[in-house]
Amino acid sequence: MLQINNLSKAFRGKQVLRDIRFSVAPGEIVGLIGMSGSGKSTIAKCMLGLEKPTEGEILWNGRSLLTWNQKSSWRQAIQIVFQDPRASLNPRWTIQRSLAEPLINFNMASDKRSKWQPKELDTRVQQLLLEVGLDERFMQRYPDELSTGQCQRVCIARALAPGPKLIVLDEPLSALDVTIQAQMLVLLKELHATQQVSYLFISHDIAVVSELCERVLVIDKGIIVEDNTAQGLIYDTKHAYTRKLLADTPSYPNFD
Repeated sequence: MLQINNLSKAFRGKQVLRDIRFSVAPGEIVGLIGMSGSGKSTIAKCMLGLEKPTEGEILWNGRSLLTWNQKSSWRQAIQIVFQDPRASLNPRWTIQRSLAEPLINFNMASDKRSKWQPKELDTRVQQLLLEVGLDERFMQRYPDELSTGQCQRVCIARALAPGPKLIVLDEPLSALDVTIQAQMLVLLKELHATQQVSYLFISHDIAVVSELCERVLVIDKGIIVEDNTAQGLIYDTKHAYTRKLLADTPSYPNFD
């Protein structure tokens, strides 16, 4: 579904990514781990068209995202959930409006006569909230009336709204405490099962990634140094950098 070949990126002559190669299959959960500054988020920005690669190609079902003119097609198929949920939501918009916005942007609302209040939009917004463990009482609330965890649930619902095939989760749990992280991991597993969506899960926390992901990529200084299964990452580590990440990871609760 997604294929990245020979991807490189330089900023002001400094090489940030070097010869990145990996793929994501339909329904797959792929983890991407590394310390701050390793290039994780730059890969995501290149995928989403927010940064232009210096070299390489990004293919979506065999078509280059870098030359695809009908951007709305793949932008609907690839969505993102950011690290800071409060900064990701417009503080002046109700939750209802935040969730209705992608439906309108991608022409998924069946009634355009009333921009924010058509019955079809309300029904779909309620459904999205239920899918992430919230209810219709949240529709008229504002982000500052929600907890950080609730805000992130809204951001996940917004990412689900256009019916994507792939969601990029860029450090989505790092702003949450351990208890809320556990609840969010359960939610992400449930959504993966019910929505048939793939994830690229970006994190610095090897324990969280190994809990959720089937396959894990390890990036160090802009280079992918290991591509392994979650079990192999722990029991059959291939690279010294991965062993260092494992050694630096505190014991983590089992979320099953």
